[in-house]
Amino acid sequence: MINYKSNPDWETKVREITGGAGVDYIVEVGGAQTLHQSLKAAKIGGTILVIGILSGIESSISALPI
Repeated sequence: MINYKSNPDWETKVREITGGAGVDYIVEVGGAQTLHQSLKAAKIGGTILVIGILSGIESSISALPI
């Protein structure tokens, strides 16, 4: 498990642990402010389950990682 408080750039830690591949599944509860990190942490073809919007609903996210 990766603690987001001690690893604020947790998406980088995910990539490190997975040898650069990323993870299959992410449960996203943060919303707009953390979705970009989830996109970076997910592997190609991975799934991000958005179940919360704790940080709001509006964000400017590049569609390229999607």
